[in-house]
Amino acid sequence: MSCSLEAIRNKHHLPGLVAARIRVQRHGNIIARAVGVRRFGNDSRLTTTDQFHLGSLTKAMTSTLIAMLIEEPGNSLTWNSTVPEALPHLESIVPAHRNTTLAMLGAHFAGFNDTLFLEEELPLWLAILNGTYTPTDGRRLLAERAFSYEPATPPGQNYSYSNLGYMILGHLIDTHAPKECGSWEQFIHERLFKPLRMNGCGLGPVPQKIPASITNPWPHAPGNPDPIPVPWDTDNPPAVGPAGTVHCTIDSYAKFLSLHVSGFVGKTTPLLPADAFRILHTPYRVLSGLPASGDAADSYSPGGWISTESPDVGGRYLFHDGSNSVNFAWAIVAPGVREAFFIGTNVGEAGEAMNEVAIGLFTDSLGF
Repeated sequence: MSCSLEAIRNKHHLPGLVAARIRVQRHGNIIARAVGVRRFGNDSRLTTTDQFHLGSLTKAMTSTLIAMLIEEPGNSLTWNSTVPEALPHLESIVPAHRNTTLAMLGAHFAGFNDTLFLEEELPLWLAILNGTYTPTDGRRLLAERAFSYEPATPPGQNYSYSNLGYMILGHLIDTHAPKECGSWEQFIHERLFKPLRMNGCGLGPVPQKIPASITNPWPHAPGNPDPIPVPWDTDNPPAVGPAGTVHCTIDSYAKFLSLHVSGFVGKTTPLLPADAFRILHTPYRVLSGLPASGDAADSYSPGGWISTESPDVGGRYLFHDGSNSVNFAWAIVAPGVREAFFIGTNVGEAGEAMNEVAIGLFTDSLGF
């Protein structure tokens, strides 16, 4: 397998490349291989015990936290709760957003156009980038402003990928989490990482033991053809956490993927009952009864997953990718074969390489 991975890595000029197969029915048995280096131009080898930045794979974690919050005793929240119901302190919600629901936020159906919004709110966004606000205050301010604008498209009707929607879900967790873990950052540590013993997970840039050391994958910008190393602490600002700042070791992230394999096949898990996974895994268009559109909107669920099919993995499976522009990762949950897969690299774009690795994993042509 390493030779095959190495061929793919070399073909696409990647600094490092890792792939893992998680066999959930075999008590989470993991077969993983890593090839290449942590930093281009340095001989420090990438390893399967390194930590990898997950980017937007964080979104499925945030949605899982929302499902857990909904299950909290005495909590009146549901996926169909509207923004005014869930966040009554937001005072400037335009009428067109009064029926926007949590499910719409999770499935990217809330009508946001992130680019247009950030152009309108550039001073606020720059202040968040510069650390003027705490992560919780930054998310609160973004939520207050987001719903004061008319939606770009009618909420609940059209898909438009949105990090803003997940920052707002993070603000909802900031607002409703129990006092002992009253922010998204605390909630994900206390209610997800600790119970699943995801000890190799953290938030923000992939850490180095000392600044400028090379003890984990180093981030790279895409180059032509070779990748370009960037400062080791390059990442999204902390306020964006719910949309994409988690990093994990493979063995820790495998526990999260295994949770979703088990939930998909109807098993009650340590964190959520079996029926809670239905909304997390079912495309929003199916849940809402909307007609198929023939595009990505048909596949995206409120749980931060894209639902698709392949006979190579027993039918329906869940997929997502993640990038903070200087790392790239794929996750696949394949309940039909009771397995999950992870692919990661330390450069910001590698879609073709990831697809080749995924095909190899699906068809066993990588030899593991």
